[in-house]
Amino acid sequence: MCARGATLALLAVVSCCLGGAAWGADILMTFQGDPVIPPGSYEPAVELSRGDSHTYYFNTAVVNGSQFDFEIVLEVLRGDADLVVEGPISDASGQFPATPTLQRFSLHHTGSEIVFLPREDLEDAGRGLYSATVHGFDEVSEYRITLEEAYTSRRPPLEEQAVLEAVWEKCCHSQNACYELEFAVRASGYLGPDEELDNFCHQRDQTCDSEGHITSLRLSGENMECEMPEELGNLKHLVRLEMEDNFLFGSVERVFE
Repeated sequence: MCARGATLALLAVVSCCLGGAAWGADILMTFQGDPVIPPGSYEPAVELSRGDSHTYYFNTAVVNGSQFDFEIVLEVLRGDADLVVEGPISDASGQFPATPTLQRFSLHHTGSEIVFLPREDLEDAGRGLYSATVHGFDEVSEYRITLEEAYTSRRPPLEEQAVLEAVWEKCCHSQNACYELEFAVRASGYLGPDEELDNFCHQRDQTCDSEGHITSLRLSGENMECEMPEELGNLKHLVRLEMEDNFLFGSVERVFE
């Protein structure tokens, strides 16, 4: 038997308990009675407990002819929570695919996490209704979630693109090294001088802010061999660096001092 939550900052309806406490409650969040949440920032008063989840539906359909990316930001204010985004769960005509073709995860931690859906990925997967689900991993978690349409395409500025080129030149000599960078840097030689580079800001699991500054650089397990490149210190907006499972030496602290 599914329960009902109270009408608070958002109306919360427990959509399915899936067998009770072992699975927790999957709560569908609505805004003014509408299950599709408009862009904006929300701090629900509905408690997020361990094992529970809050699901937000949002629309990625183009309605005014202007293409856009979609950004979902989860800020964990207290406790511990994680974010899963997937879709389309229905297309513009209301048809429901059997399985969503696009799925993105944040990394399980506290603090802020961005899931960025580039317009190219949305077009490939299909625009329509998507879901963002916040999962609780602490006794009680409080969070803010922001859903935002981004009409301006973001790309690393020249000085940050130069950092990526330096990383390739210094660290990516081994076979099968630096898959994430292959088509995003000139130094790899995979693209001709007249061919357009892949947009690093649109790479899966990499994140940039609205001005294109790299905020998360994830190069774990890329078979890199080098001293920690000092050029990484030029990424002034970087808040997360993941380079585990490589053959690196030197001090990260020295690079960013």
